[in-house]
Amino acid sequence: MGTVLKVADNSGAKTVTCIHPARGKKVARLGDTIIASVKELHQKKGERILSANNTGDHNVKAYKVKKGEIVKAVVVRTAMPFSRRDGSVIKIDENAVALLNKHQDYRITKKRNLHKGRRAGRPIGKRVFGPVPYELRKKWMLAVLTLAEDTA
Repeated sequence: MGTVLKVADNSGAKTVTCIHPARGKKVARLGDTIIASVKELHQKKGERILSANNTGDHNVKAYKVKKGEIVKAVVVRTAMPFSRRDGSVIKIDENAVALLNKHQDYRITKKRNLHKGRRAGRPIGKRVFGPVPYELRKKWMLAVLTLAEDTA
């Protein structure tokens, strides 16, 4: 639905707009995968932005995504409060996502068997900024948890 989300990784995108949640859901909650469109890119002072395949000046910063590109993302923070089993309630002030690549990921289950993941796989960025709730572990988003600087 048109929700503007902050990008929590260093893939180069600043904001994305949710097109629709993946797998036929009506709403996306923490750990769900969404389809999004990149709306805004980060730009440092005095730098021009090019996509990763363009070449040019030495002061040009190349990003892994382009404006208007359709990407998959996992929701890492929501403004809607969620409760844990111990009775505590977690509420974060913003909605944020981490961008994912478009390839299917192979995850290891508890039985140590490889199975094809239901969501697109690995994060595009190398770091995830801000707090990331521990509940992503239940959704098999361990790669995002590993890259996060703070686990709430």
